[in-house]
Amino acid sequence: MPRRKPWNGNKPKNPGDARRYLIKITGEIVDEVGYERASLAEVAGRAGVTRQTVYRYFENTVDLFRSAQMISANGLWTPNAQAGQYHRRLAGTLDRRRCVH
Repeated sequence: MPRRKPWNGNKPKNPGDARRYLIKITGEIVDEVGYERASLAEVAGRAGVTRQTVYRYFENTVDLFRSAQMISANGLWTPNAQAGQYHRRLAGTLDRRRCVH
């Protein structure tokens, strides 16, 4: 199997671009499987980076998912038509993850 290029061949020019790209990938994954099943490992894999690379830009999983939530809440990424219920479910999931990690 051919080796994948870091960042899928599109290395970000600066840390802000890297964070935005990882948040975008997070949003795509959440749209597909929901917050309960989304994982940092899945985000890293789809972005073409290691989990350690994600940790360079986000303190932890909660930081990454909260950032994605804030982008969504500001209308820059709309997960679905039931956004209020969606965000309440996310908050509960993130609180549970904080207790586990």
